[in-house]
Amino acid sequence: MAAGEPEVADRYAERAARAVAATRPLLGRGDGLVVEVPEDGEQLHRVLGADRGAYDSIAAVTAPVDGTTAPRSPVHVFVNRAVLDGLDRVAAQVVMTHEAVHAVTGAVGARNAPLWLVEGFADHVALRDVDLPESRTAAQVIRQVKRDGLPDRLPADSDFSPGAGHLGTLYEGAWQVAETLADRGGDDALATLYREVLDGAGTADALRRGFGWSEDDLLAAWRSRLAALAGVPE
Repeated sequence: MAAGEPEVADRYAERAARAVAATRPLLGRGDGLVVEVPEDGEQLHRVLGADRGAYDSIAAVTAPVDGTTAPRSPVHVFVNRAVLDGLDRVAAQVVMTHEAVHAVTGAVGARNAPLWLVEGFADHVALRDVDLPESRTAAQVIRQVKRDGLPDRLPADSDFSPGAGHLGTLYEGAWQVAETLADRGGDDALATLYREVLDGAGTADALRRGFGWSEDDLLAAWRSRLAALAGVPE
């Protein structure tokens, strides 16, 4: 659903269809997806019931249409055209696929899942077929590691506030956590971990079952991966 000329709706419908198709290999599903494209930022904030400016730097967000996180609340992807239309074709598709993963898996209503897993897995799906080197797709987190050193903890949920600075770096870091897990156990093990935690399993228990790791083991492996990407000592 898009404000404006019909070609706007057509362009976003194509992206949405590709996004849904991209979820099938790992999730075994391709549920329908509703995408809303408000005319501008003011309309976007009004639709979301958000304070003006809260989503100015966000390309798209997946949210319940009734403003609640109750089970089975309908969830749509809401687009910020001011940001998304400024991205190149590949980056815009990555954003749409990322949000589609949230929508079709019910991630918005998950209360147990840490956001590093929710966001990292969505980027894992969105970027798995993108033919670009990690030096580019993880460029922001690489720069941060070179400047500030390796992180001493996994990303916290509070770090992901829409108004927080360095969101690009944060999302790339979460994606690299997911890639660390995929390197350890493969795509299927990562997808299983994601489903189990979304269904209410404890992250530590699911991590131990699927990967034989504690959260400290995961942190150490993630740090090693970031160190290798950035070319810095551990």
